[in-house]
Parts: sequence; C-alpha cells; structure tokens
Amino acid sequence: MGKKKIAVKKGDILMDVLKENFKIEEDKGFIKSIDGIAPKKGDKKAWMYSVNGKMAKVGATDYKLKPGDEVVFDLQSWE
Repeated sequence: MGKKKIAVKKGDILMDVLKENFKIEEDKGFIKSIDGIAPKKGDKKAWMYSVNGKMAKVGATDYKLKPGDEVVFDLQSWE
C-alpha cells in the first residue's frame, strides 16, 4: 500500500472516505484490513492512524477531516 492523494471536504468522516477509496474490512468501526493487508492470526497488531503527524484520539468512524489533512495508517503492535 502506498500514498494516495484524495480530495476531502470539511467534515467528511474518515471511515466513509476510506471505504470510498480502499477495500476496507471492519467490524463495529474497528479496521481489520486495508486493501487485503491485515495482521496474521495471533499477531498482536492493529491498524492505527495519525493525522498531520499526531496520533488520533478517536476511531476512524468519528474522525472529521479537513481539506489538507494528511492521514497515515500503520499496522502497529499493541503490546
């Protein structure tokens, strides 16, 4: 998975934008895979994201975007 520039409007919800532009598997707002990339069974990893270099404090279903936001997803260990 690489970089993708996507135009957004103020107030767009991150999860909605993700679903419109990537293949997302989720369960109750928890992202399980992005474009088929998921943690292996038993791995203690999860998709985390930052916006403009700061870790998000809410889930993607609650994050309201602004034009120019840079969102980075990373499959991180949660131990």
